[in-house]
Amino acid sequence: MGMGNDQVKKLALDLLRADSESEVINILQTAGLWEDRGLWRLYGDKAGNFATSGNQQSLPEASLVEKIVNSVDARLMSECLTRGLDPKSAEAPQTIRDAVATFFEGRRVETNESGTLAAWPAAKRTEHSRAITLAATGDRPTRGHSTKKMCLTITDLGEGQTPKRLPNTILSLNESNKQAVRFVQGKFNMGGSGALRFCGTQGLQLVISRRNPAIVDRENPEGGNLWGVTIVRREEPIDEAGAPVHSEFTYLAPVGADASPRKGAVLSFRADTLPLMPVHDDPYSKEVGWGTTIKLYEYETSAAGQSNILMKDGLLYALERLLPEIGLPVRLHECRGYKGEKERSFETPLAGLVVRLEEGRGDNLEDGFPLSVALRVADMDMKARIYAFKENRAATYLKNEGVIFTINGQAHGHLPKSIFSRPKRVGLPRLKDSLLVLVDCSALRIREREDLFMTSRDRLSKKPIRNDIEREIEEMLKTNPELRRLQERRREQDVSSKLSEEKPLEEVLNKVLRASPTLETLFLRGQRLSKPFNTGAGGGEGDEDGPKPQSKDFKGRKHPTFFKIAGRNYGSVFARNCELDRRVRITFETDVENQYFERAAYAGSFDLQIVEADREMSPGAHNFVLDNGKAHLNMALPREAQVGDRVVLMATVNDATLREPFVNMIRLTVTAKQDRPSGPKKKKQKRKGGGSGDGKSKTGIQLPRVIAVHEGDEWWEKHKFDSETACHAISDPVETVAGTHFEHTFYINVDNTALKTEMKYSRQDPRLLEAKFKYANVLLGLAMLHDTDSARGGAAATAADDAQSGEDEPDGDDGVADRIRRVTRSVAPVLLPMIDQLSGLDEEQLEELSVRGEDD
Repeated sequence: MGMGNDQVKKLALDLLRADSESEVINILQTAGLWEDRGLWRLYGDKAGNFATSGNQQSLPEASLVEKIVNSVDARLMSECLTRGLDPKSAEAPQTIRDAVATFFEGRRVETNESGTLAAWPAAKRTEHSRAITLAATGDRPTRGHSTKKMCLTITDLGEGQTPKRLPNTILSLNESNKQAVRFVQGKFNMGGSGALRFCGTQGLQLVISRRNPAIVDRENPEGGNLWGVTIVRREEPIDEAGAPVHSEFTYLAPVGADASPRKGAVLSFRADTLPLMPVHDDPYSKEVGWGTTIKLYEYETSAAGQSNILMKDGLLYALERLLPEIGLPVRLHECRGYKGEKERSFETPLAGLVVRLEEGRGDNLEDGFPLSVALRVADMDMKARIYAFKENRAATYLKNEGVIFTINGQAHGHLPKSIFSRPKRVGLPRLKDSLLVLVDCSALRIREREDLFMTSRDRLSKKPIRNDIEREIEEMLKTNPELRRLQERRREQDVSSKLSEEKPLEEVLNKVLRASPTLETLFLRGQRLSKPFNTGAGGGEGDEDGPKPQSKDFKGRKHPTFFKIAGRNYGSVFARNCELDRRVRITFETDVENQYFERAAYAGSFDLQIVEADREMSPGAHNFVLDNGKAHLNMALPREAQVGDRVVLMATVNDATLREPFVNMIRLTVTAKQDRPSGPKKKKQKRKGGGSGDGKSKTGIQLPRVIAVHEGDEWWEKHKFDSETACHAISDPVETVAGTHFEHTFYINVDNTALKTEMKYSRQDPRLLEAKFKYANVLLGLAMLHDTDSARGGAAATAADDAQSGEDEPDGDDGVADRIRRVTRSVAPVLLPMIDQLSGLDEEQLEELSVRGEDD
């Protein structure tokens, strides 16, 4: 292929500035490089490579993240190699955080804040973000559509590659390039190919790269000072019969292609620098002397279509959710002609969700958050951070993510926020839209990571370990004292202001239910329970009665002077029975601050070990949380435990400043599981009829609270009402000695369009129509709650737990509460006409209709 240096350089820059597939194809056709398939080499030198590339991330943003992670890896590799360190040696950093601390902070990892962007000043993050840039170019959308999709260009000042190395690095698949390098994220050598399927219809991706001269001087490879350029495309090969077969990705490699078909080399050229990086909203104006540029043409995104990438509904916030604690900052540039006078209108650093939350903590998070909880499941240690947003503040940062699992700061999968509404297992429905849990899985061993996450690194597996971890997270959320107190505060704030208006509604509803033997049999169960949570005093030995309010004036020490089981002295063994298949909850007393186990410097550690047992076993899954002078251990028995076993455990709390650790001994005796009543005992009532006739007793549904919601009310926005919404139900958990029950609150939209239409044209009193609408919706909701209860044989909202826990839940699916919302919305237009018209039928009309039917 005979092209001069200037011709190849011009080709590279023309392709860089092209912003559509048609432009790229035209440039390559003009150069005689598009039609001849012999000039294009198989991606990864593997036939059928679409099966690998196409089986990566399911969302375009997750695929884009892999490109960004590769750029971070390239920066760290460059810093390591320019220092003369072998990246695979023991002298090289062993983690990403260690690499960031070593290369950018001048220290090894010493504290929890070392090597984290959250500890960097904003100016330092801004400075280093200019070494990895992402620029959006092409047409910006106009009224929801655009003739061309957005193009994305990622450029890094990393190690770069020589033309000769490109087929074995950026353009390879399943190679072991970075397997032995401990401080990089990308190890499977295929995640970067996942973006190809989202590049328009042709799968076009430009690659321009040059090796860092400082590394070339050490390696001294032949031709190491050249730039390499190629472009990837998607082809449909033709079989011998002329029929298309499975797609394949190929890249332009015309040099020597005649002598070695499908094994040619990429184009190369000489240049001191190239304009590859953006300045403000000019995408290609900053000259760079090495590094790598990847351009993705007409890239699909699901983040608000193709809108401004820096806005709250744009690409920036989507990437922050997928990179909660990115290793190095990235600078995003919006270069599509959006108006703005300030520099920040065109560019901003991406430093991860954690940095954004930490910087806006006072305005966004509830007091006392984030919380830190240590988790252990199947000998796997993880750390969870719980963020609780103030009302209506989370939507800016989150979509449907509830629990995000991370490794080295990158999201590897998530559980939807509906996990917080699982009534029996979590019971935090009022916090569903306000919580985020980040679970750091970086400490997991390789095999554990492989079992928990898919290799695409964007979703969880369905192996049993995933269910075990999910169950422990549910238990952690359900029993966390601060979350339960926040749930109660939200409930009181939401409901208390309406209690004075509620009594007349309650009396009418009670009368409606009691007027029908069927309705009374189905629904009535008695008066409400007074409080959803037990918040009284207590907290003694092995107390399981719920969270106890601690003083707001509690000021914990930096280091504990005591840490012992409540009511016990050191040296004594705390003994108790524990039923098989039930959790053990033990309360400790201490004087240390709540951040002790998570803070940056001299963080404490908690360890639980079995020191004596009747058979070989490991500690069960457990979590441990500090709560204003208390510490709560919530533990499952070991899987191997049997009735009659005695298990002695040693709980140890330690940090680097303590002379001796705090040690507490626990002896558990395993007993048989005892059946417990499912609800409070009631007096037997005479049956008035209208039952199912099957002779089986069925519990009813507790009388709900009913709140009328008008447009403009605080509840309208809080519960996401619109003109078509009819009913929104929340089931608050109520804990008693007998178990967990639910107190239901129904929010009825009295500004519903269908109701307003009936009020406008009907001759009935508007107040009567409103009352019919309210109680009809309540009865529909109660019927669905009762049906769920009967079908599952348990508490009214258990269906969402059993059907979805441990599975991939549909986005936004909130179990029975979501079904109530959908069904009442759909039937609202016919509800009042159905009530009025059907109730007006008499025997004469019915007989007349029957006669007409026979005549027809």
